Amino acid sequence: MNNRQDGQGAAPRWTLVLALAGALAGGCAQWGTSTGSGLVPLASVAPGVQQALQGDGSCQLPRAAARSLADVQRELQPLGLQLRVHACYPAEPAASQGQGAVDLALVVLDGVRAREALAGPLADGQDLDLGTPVGLVDPLSATGSGELAPDVQRNRQWLLQLMQRHGWRNQPQQWWHYTLQAAR
Repeated sequence: MNNRQDGQGAAPRWTLVLALAGALAGGCAQWGTSTGSGLVPLASVAPGVQQALQGDGSCQLPRAAARSLADVQRELQPLGLQLRVHACYPAEPAASQGQGAVDLALVVLDGVRAREALAGPLADGQDLDLGTPVGLVDPLSATGSGELAPDVQRNRQWLLQLMQRHGWRNQPQQWWHYTLQAAR
């Protein structure tokens, strides 16, 4: 075995091991697999989900959460809708580790198709009217607020049922905030 480090011969064994580990880690990131942290880039698992994030704009979630959002988007696509993630929380403090949570909204891509499931004004390229903006701390932001137009209340309930079908639990004071209930 040659472990010479004088610059004339084979590289030390540990250098080769580190190079191989780096190549494997890079490959895992490229293909959206976890590199030990248990998190994956949302875009690698759910490329159809739009991201409108602060900072570097890269949502990292547990694989189960990313897969679930991909399933949600597959259900939305035929309805002319797109999921938009505004914030990602890889593991919520109040939740079991690894579940993940998101703040989200819906974008209307095709108002004619969206009318099959939703009510109210459905303008192409616009966010679905859910009564308040994502992140607004106000009593009207409660998912079940009865002080909103009937169309908004109906659309919030529709979003709630959609997310629940895919394993997400809503934070009742914030219509936009969902935590994955359990690993899928």
